[in-house]
Amino acid sequence: MITESRRALDLLPPHDVAARASVIGALGHAHEVLGQRAEAHAAYSESLQVSRAVGSRFGELVALIGLAGLQERDTALRAAADTYHEALQVAAELPYPVVAEAQLGLARIHYEWNDLEDAWQRGRRALELAGMLQNTDRPAACQVLLARICLARNEIDHAADLLGQAERGVRDRHDMRELPNVMAAIAGLNLVHGVVDAASRLADEFDLPMIRARVLLARQDPAAALLVARQVRSRFDDRGWRDERLRALVLEAMASGAAGSARDAGRLITEAMDAAAPQGYVRLFVDEGSAMAALLHGLPGRHRATARRLLGAFPAASEPARTASGHVVEPLSRRELEVMGLIGEGMSNPQIAERLFLSPLTVKVHVRNIYAKLGTSSRTRAVAIGRDLGLLEGPE
Repeated sequence: MITESRRALDLLPPHDVAARASVIGALGHAHEVLGQRAEAHAAYSESLQVSRAVGSRFGELVALIGLAGLQERDTALRAAADTYHEALQVAAELPYPVVAEAQLGLARIHYEWNDLEDAWQRGRRALELAGMLQNTDRPAACQVLLARICLARNEIDHAADLLGQAERGVRDRHDMRELPNVMAAIAGLNLVHGVVDAASRLADEFDLPMIRARVLLARQDPAAALLVARQVRSRFDDRGWRDERLRALVLEAMASGAAGSARDAGRLITEAMDAAAPQGYVRLFVDEGSAMAALLHGLPGRHRATARRLLGAFPAASEPARTASGHVVEPLSRRELEVMGLIGEGMSNPQIAERLFLSPLTVKVHVRNIYAKLGTSSRTRAVAIGRDLGLLEGPE
């Protein structure tokens, strides 16, 4: 793209300003894909200036979306939100499906701000618009974000379904650019349910170092996880990628805390808070769960007020249900009850997937979740407990 864009700029006549603006915008996108953010910013800025000079609303819209995305990656969430809104104003009533990217960007930002309802509405709108685009990975990107919102709401079934749709979409299109992001999200869902081996395989297959560090934490090897997290943060330091560095910094803090180094964990998490708090980041911390809450509880001094604000966004711990017989179990979701019933009928995971029109991954996640809630790792034992609790009918 870069080579052909430069050739086009050499061949286009100087007076064909609109065409030149379009090519410069394409050049910016190519630099962005390659991670060359400074070059992408320069190209988008030039394209915006030229597009405005010739009155090209579409060129202006694309350049604004590109600049907003770079601001978002630079962790300047408030400026990025303003630029995305400006792009939507430029688009106005015109039927430009490309505004899906602006809606998706705003959805990501509102998710970080823990405004889950706004994030959901914008994410759904982005998915609707992205479906109008041809041969694009944007529907999958929308589905990954919507799945994150579902996880934040503890809607595990819906999250698994969305990620299954995203995986099928990118595989059907052989989309190698978005596939690692989708698989990282699926690996994260596996870790939520304790399916550590599956997450580890995905980390190796798609070269996902952040997932690899989380796998090591799940396997109670914080020293190895800390080494991986430090290597990742160093790589992003060298590239100047503030967003990825911030996520790696949080992960390094978690690993330090797990390794027993409270002092290092506190230093790292306060560094992350200093960078993130002015821009309103919340989910960056809340999504890490109880281990992050423990780190925040221990922060002293000037960070205490920010820590209290973040802790207020953590979900309150819910009490597990207790049956009349005294057996304690977390309630199964509607979908988990359906899966449980089919397990009781003797169906295998592939048969359940076919019956319920779910992906095999989704069924596997549900089964693991059922095992965790019932406190067993055995299919036979799960059926026995289910019958004891009245979740299944007894044998004929």
